[in-house]
Amino acid sequence: MSKSIIFKFSVIFLLMLTAGCSSATLEESQEEAVEAVKETFESPIEEASEETENFHFNLPSGSTIKEKNANNVIIENGNHTYILFYNQNVSSDSEQLYELSVQDEASIVKQETFRDDDRFGYFLIREVEEEQFELTAGIGGTKMTTQSVKDDLVNDSEFMMEVVSSVKNK
Repeated sequence: MSKSIIFKFSVIFLLMLTAGCSSATLEESQEEAVEAVKETFESPIEEASEETENFHFNLPSGSTIKEKNANNVIIENGNHTYILFYNQNVSSDSEQLYELSVQDEASIVKQETFRDDDRFGYFLIREVEEEQFELTAGIGGTKMTTQSVKDDLVNDSEFMMEVVSSVKNK
């Protein structure tokens, strides 16, 4: 074999090896998702840009509202669909929705809670199928869910907490 062919194969092999090593494990992706949610929970809250009959919320750029009613909004961002739920009768420091969400703990692979002066936040990852996860991010009486895969966990999680954090009662 010529040196040029050996060199090309070596470069291709190194690129494949590097790409394989840089891919995060499932556990690393889950931990990164938790950190993204926590950082977003602790960040300044975005101003509301949309509203329903009962609440205001921020719709991040690039997102669209597919459907909305007084307490629910279906949001699309790229090829992902998110469901935002709001219960105006549950305060932002309540653990009620969280407690209901963790009752079926068998499928939960990761959960975390956050608290500040007047808010209780939580994040859940459930495995619904192999390599398919249901994410839930919530604060008090507000929560958002979506289906995700390992490579999208961090972006989906951050997006969800950004929206949930922005929800305000009318």
